[in-house]
Order: sequence, then C-alpha cells, then structure tokens
Amino acid sequence: MNIQPYFEQQGSGPPIVFIHGSFASHAAWKKFVEQLSPQYHCISIKLPGHGDAPAIADHSPATIRTETTLISQIINTLTDQPVQLVGHSYGGVVALALALENTINISKLSLFEPVAGWLLQQAAHTQPEITALNKFLTGYRQAVAEQQAHACGQVIDFWAGKNSYAALPDFIKDTMTPMTPENIRHWDICMNLAYTLQDLQRLTMTTQLIYGDRSNPILHTLAQLITEAIPNSQLQCIAGASHFLVNSHSDACIALLQTNT
Repeated sequence: MNIQPYFEQQGSGPPIVFIHGSFASHAAWKKFVEQLSPQYHCISIKLPGHGDAPAIADHSPATIRTETTLISQIINTLTDQPVQLVGHSYGGVVALALALENTINISKLSLFEPVAGWLLQQAAHTQPEITALNKFLTGYRQAVAEQQAHACGQVIDFWAGKNSYAALPDFIKDTMTPMTPENIRHWDICMNLAYTLQDLQRLTMTTQLIYGDRSNPILHTLAQLITEAIPNSQLQCIAGASHFLVNSHSDACIALLQTNT
C-alpha cells in the first residue's frame, strides 16, 4: 500500500508519533510539532478519510486493523527506533490497539481521553456510564440516518459539554460534516473491540492517561480503568480542559509528553 498520503514528518531525534481523533486531522498536532520538532522526529498520522487522506473502504464490517496495519507500516518504514506513541480520542483507541498488537517498538504510550467504550462493559461498576453512552448513541445514529443537519455536533457536545459545537468556527463545522460516516465507523469499532482489561495488563511500556476535568465523566472513568489495568501507568488531569484539550491546552499537554513518567 502507498503510505505517502497518510502521514507528514518533521524534525529529527527520537521519534514521536501523533494519531488524531475523529472529526479532526493531523493539523490538530500543529503546535505540538512546532514545539517538539527541534528535538524530536515528529510523525503526524493522517487517518483514512480525514483531511486530504483517502478513505479506505472497510465499513462492512469495520475493523481497526485498517488503521493499525497502515500505521505500523508507516512507522516501521520511517524509523527503526522505539517511538513515543501519542493518541487523542479515537486516535487514543488506535494507539492502544497498536500497543496490544505489538507490531511496533513503543518506548512510551501517551493517551489523551481515549474513547474506549467497549471497556465499560468489562467493569462491575460502570452500568450508569454504559446506559448513558448507549442512550446517546441511539439518538446520534438516528439523527445521522435521518440526515439531520449538524448531527455531528451531538458528538462534540456529548464529549466536551453543551454548546461546544456551537462555539466552533463555521469553517471547522463545514469540514466535520463530510467526516460523519467515518465517525460512525469509529463508534462501531470503539464499542466492539475484543481486547479485555486483562489484555492491557501485559503492556509493559511507560503509559500516561491524560484527561481534562471538564470532559464527560465517562472519559474520566475510562482513563481510570485503563490506568488501573496497565502496570506502568499514571493518570494525569489537566484543570479547566475538556475533550479537545490537545487544542485548548496544548502547552500543558506538550509539557506532559516531555515528562519521564
């Protein structure tokens, strides 16, 4: 497969790989790359169907191996050094799957609010979160099926808080609507992955779970579950941040990436 449309790279030094979330693009990491590229080899992944990256048809059934196979090929082509793997939202789920597949050498795993919904079904105390998530998904899927205008905004408000979508500039909203089919695909994956909390226990790399204190509490629960499962991991909170913390609180996020946690 031709990997060229699916990444950008800048800088030199230890490699750090960024995987953006749904309704986003590699541009989400622009400030990270600007600050880190003097010391790091920054590789920004372009997920299929986002920005100018071509889509890859695998919606029936959707599989995360579309992303993990592609990203493994990119990383193993560009570097033979251990990488710091960074993911936000759905990108955090992809990064976690890559770590579990063990197809690349990861020195550190940094996950910003991974939307690992399937893990909620494996804990004894998360029924309220499961109920809330399923209720949201039912309404969102119906809105998309009915082709309601700005249905994608429901996702933004669910994770980041009421009126978060309305606050976005119109040009950003215009780029989000065409990505709705990819977002539905991401939801299908995030709710149905087969990895267990026990699988996470075999991960040995240094790991940090980072969340904002203003995000949906479901994301706090997921970060806690993953932190408790991965042996060498730490939970870190960014005050005043919500789900889009990599944009709104980029300086704090960058500082955490550079810690020796």
